[in-house]
Amino acid sequence: MNTDVPHPRWRPDSAEPDTPRVPQVPTNCAPETLADAALANLDIREFLADPKLGRVWTEEAMRRCPPCRNEWEYVTVIATTGEAHSAAKHKSWGKFLGVLPLARDDPVHPYRILYCYKAASPYNRRVEQRQELKRILGKGYRTLVTRASRSTKKDFLRTLTADQTRVIRQWLKLDPGRFWRVAKGKEFVEFPKRPRQPTLFDDLPEVG
Repeated sequence: MNTDVPHPRWRPDSAEPDTPRVPQVPTNCAPETLADAALANLDIREFLADPKLGRVWTEEAMRRCPPCRNEWEYVTVIATTGEAHSAAKHKSWGKFLGVLPLARDDPVHPYRILYCYKAASPYNRRVEQRQELKRILGKGYRTLVTRASRSTKKDFLRTLTADQTRVIRQWLKLDPGRFWRVAKGKEFVEFPKRPRQPTLFDDLPEVG
């Protein structure tokens, strides 16, 4: 299982705003290093102190099979190495990079494997592209994105109205067939940058 709910302690990397802090070159660590890091993790310490979780979350279990950061090219998986590699079967996560110890403030779920897709991952790019399409189309036409992503090209084009076709062409500068490909994530396009909202203090001189 997985959860995509953002965790308040998973602070973003300044180089990639939507990804967790990850060293550029992960290295494999000794088992005792992984165990010590797991036992120092804030979430795991709470699990160990919780009587309801005591049968599963024990120091002995952490020493034997500690959760850690399993790094692939496109995703970070927080789980034991066995769980992570089992979850990776039939996934397109790119090259396996290695295993890192948990940081003290890394999120850990008591029952679920946690995935964090990196900014360059195809999955993440598809999600962000669909969000941008919906933003541009607005409330009245955003459902076209969901329809396209869940339909075959033939079915989607067959059900488009003249008004919807006009909106796709005028607002997105895409023909309906290409819009379907973009909504499906089969093609990635660059959208115009959103204009920044000026603030009251933009014209004030810098101090110091």
